[in-house]
Amino acid sequence: MNHSRQRYPRRGFTLAVVLVVMAAILLLAVGVLAVVGIERKTARSYIDSKRAEWIARAGMEDVRARLGEQTANDDYLIVSQPGEVDAGSTLDPLDYLFLVRGSGGGDDVEYELQPLFSSPLERRTVTDLSALPPVTDWSEPTSAGEMEVRPWSESARIAWIPVEDDAGKVVGRYGFWVEDLQARLDASQAGGDGRVEWPFPAPGVSDEEGDEEAVVSFHALDPSRTGDEESSELDSLLDGGREVLVSPESAVAALGREPGLDRDDQGRLEDPMADVVERSVVAGLRSYEELPIVPFSAGIDEALTGEPKLNLNELLGMERDRAVDEFARHVEQGLPEFDERGGGFPDDYLRTLAAGALDYADTDDTPTLGGSYRGLDAYPLLSEIFLRIGYNGLEFKDGRKYMKWEFQVFTEFWNMTSESVSGLCQVSYENGLGPTGIGVIPQGRRFDDPSLLDDPIQSTHNLEKKDGKYWSPSLNVSLEPDEYGVFLMATVEYSLDVGPISGPGSEFIKTFALSEPLGAAGMSLRWNDDEVARVERIVRSPQNLTFYATRQSVAVEAAIPGHSYGPYGDFVNNMGDPRIAHYIRNEAAGENAYPENASPGRRNVRRGTIYDRDSSTKPRHYGRVLPSEWPDGGHNSMVGSWNPGSDERSLPTDSRLIGNLPAPERENAVQRLSQQGRFYSAAELGRVFDPVMWQPAYADLPNRSGSGRLDTKTLLDSSPRMPTSRTTWPEVTAASVPSADYGGGNTLRIGRTEHQRFRNEEQHAVRLLDLFHAGKSTLQEEEERESPLVTVDGHVNLNTASEDAIRALVAGNLRQDPKIGRVLSSSHSNMPWMAPRTVQSDVGTPAREKAADLIAEAIIAERPFDSAYALAMVEDEQERSIWGNEELFDLGSKLRWTDAAAEELFARLWESSTLRSRNFRVWVIGQSIAPTDATGTAWRDTPTVLAESRKVFSLFADPGERDADGRIRENRVDVEILYENDF
Repeated sequence: MNHSRQRYPRRGFTLAVVLVVMAAILLLAVGVLAVVGIERKTARSYIDSKRAEWIARAGMEDVRARLGEQTANDDYLIVSQPGEVDAGSTLDPLDYLFLVRGSGGGDDVEYELQPLFSSPLERRTVTDLSALPPVTDWSEPTSAGEMEVRPWSESARIAWIPVEDDAGKVVGRYGFWVEDLQARLDASQAGGDGRVEWPFPAPGVSDEEGDEEAVVSFHALDPSRTGDEESSELDSLLDGGREVLVSPESAVAALGREPGLDRDDQGRLEDPMADVVERSVVAGLRSYEELPIVPFSAGIDEALTGEPKLNLNELLGMERDRAVDEFARHVEQGLPEFDERGGGFPDDYLRTLAAGALDYADTDDTPTLGGSYRGLDAYPLLSEIFLRIGYNGLEFKDGRKYMKWEFQVFTEFWNMTSESVSGLCQVSYENGLGPTGIGVIPQGRRFDDPSLLDDPIQSTHNLEKKDGKYWSPSLNVSLEPDEYGVFLMATVEYSLDVGPISGPGSEFIKTFALSEPLGAAGMSLRWNDDEVARVERIVRSPQNLTFYATRQSVAVEAAIPGHSYGPYGDFVNNMGDPRIAHYIRNEAAGENAYPENASPGRRNVRRGTIYDRDSSTKPRHYGRVLPSEWPDGGHNSMVGSWNPGSDERSLPTDSRLIGNLPAPERENAVQRLSQQGRFYSAAELGRVFDPVMWQPAYADLPNRSGSGRLDTKTLLDSSPRMPTSRTTWPEVTAASVPSADYGGGNTLRIGRTEHQRFRNEEQHAVRLLDLFHAGKSTLQEEEERESPLVTVDGHVNLNTASEDAIRALVAGNLRQDPKIGRVLSSSHSNMPWMAPRTVQSDVGTPAREKAADLIAEAIIAERPFDSAYALAMVEDEQERSIWGNEELFDLGSKLRWTDAAAEELFARLWESSTLRSRNFRVWVIGQSIAPTDATGTAWRDTPTVLAESRKVFSLFADPGERDADGRIRENRVDVEILYENDF
């Protein structure tokens, strides 16, 4: 840590001209008083008193000048440091404010600190904002002044700033201490409707059109409430007392309390409700517009620090290809290493994230597609693939023998999204199977060979040929959120000439086989004419399918994209997320035994040979797909009941397989979409699918060295299982290596514990909040939503906020997951669940004694913050992340929730807070002293004080007019005096 000191001439010296004018006015007053017979001693006392008052006012003007200069743009921070507490004192430490300006970027960031209290030092430069010098380093070693500003806090220790007359004599002095009013809650926001609920996508934003106010849970302040109960007398009292909210300290009066309330020995009001309101609530705050700036924060390239953030809603309104490029270029410029998160991801990682973000928020179901990226919009994905091979025997006609075949393609679609989908669907017909040289059939010819499919004599079908690929007829597919559906997509019949009935060449073998080179065919999915998904390779009959020439028979080749890959005995087992199947291109989707392991129309469960033969906890993860085990977490849809049997002639659409399906539940949908046509919050980027591809590797459990390696071996072994000490697939850890074969189950972690490997300044997903914003997102007008500005209205400064104020920003039961609840047992229940049972429960905020106090305590201990990243890295005293960490909740490992719920508290806090302020209160003491030599220290140490004035002023640093790009116009900041009083 580096501290550099700079001493500057005291600003008080520059006020001499103002004081000379004031003195002239006072001399005139003296003359008038003499005329009316007032004694000279009284006149002198009056002059001294007025001089002290003007000196106090001069101190306030000093602060106004500092604020006017330093708040002339939007890249500053307002932070605080606690002062000392006297030995034996029962009072709270007093916070001292600093205005911070950053510079640089990457690994070379500096911060210039300027105290917002009178100090002999005016500036100091540090390189580590997390280790600020103590307040005592800014103080006079002796003869510091003191003033009591808040009854429950220690007195403010201030350095005296001298005021000289035109003869160079010190005739007065002042000291000041500045309070951040945005450290408290704005009383005018009481009486709100409480927390927004799912499916509204942004938990930190109001769902009322045009409401840009911070969302605050005043009920959390009620001393009679310790949990997340969302009812309180406090809300209604403050709401009903709005007419008396005229000054910063008038909030107590709004409760209906009379003046003169008693205080305890800690300086706090004995009335509990009045006490918490006095310390944590304020009235009279001004709202304002702000230009969101990329912070000066280590890890962000200097090319972008200090520049405006990009508005996601502006990108949403652009031509789509341009928007994708703008998003990606912005991230590339600010975070050059961010795209390394992708690991083995084969496409353009940043542009894929951009496309996913835009598709999440837009109103259509048309995916954002490019040569190297794909967005996930409201369309289904391939969940299971069936190729039914029907050999219909020989036909004898016109002296020739013909083999008769019927191939049918069935697909199971899964609408993973939270929205209903409906559109025209096609799949590619790819069939690399071929007879092994029978009769006149050429060796190696595939059934999808154009010489067969383009010949109406040899094949009958209604496939569509486009760009050299054959597609099934368009089928209208409609699915509700989290619904599965099985459809017959294509039927292709063949009549293949295999030679004469008699004579030369009529010899014919009794058995023959179909074979396909490993992964020689795959399947693509088209949605409304856009190719949206691809399963590059599928395992089909690696050991040949044998048929009798004279006997009709059926075989079915099935696969589950995103689940098990590779041929028998050489498996790569994934978690079963179809979203990642598009990117797994080296390995072929493995065979799934049909019908024993098929589960058409429902969540995939491989019953016959795996699931039904497993123990009660079903550790063989390749035998089922459980979103609750994915790194994101989630809920498992019920499967109903079915009996797969062993008859391969069964169609995937037969009632025995497809009957008794459960009704789909939107709340279970894995892929959350907004489709609001806007971003309400940049934190919604946490809903975007994150296609990171790394080989699974567990980190060590606490106090269990080597457990990560052993558990990883169990997960990926030749007889793989979920380790008994784990309940989910691993995050991306320090031991993970890039892989082209593993992935799925992740969205961007914005508001919960980041993957271990990405928990750094350059790659943390929350860094996107340091680069993007959502404008005035609740306003109806697109121009306002796409504005470079945001509205700050009651937003609390986290760098200075009280514990109660922070609690009120996050308190309230989690509302982004209506099925949040408790896992009853690790054992799987039978049909219709085939998963561990859960029961819905109300889940509040992590608490020790009061709602969200664990979070508030950790934030105060870890501040100051310069960025969203710094806030996201906050840990508690046990070095546990406070965001999305089930360990902090009462249910612990029994908690079942979605990623949206895990990220809810962070989103609440981020959207209702700020890291700077424009609303202040200045406490000033002005003293008139007997003229003293300015070159000595007597004016400071042993002055003769003639009179004293104590003033308090409420100030608002109004940014004034802005240019079209949102920047404050030069010299337009007006620091207004909103309120003044004596104290």
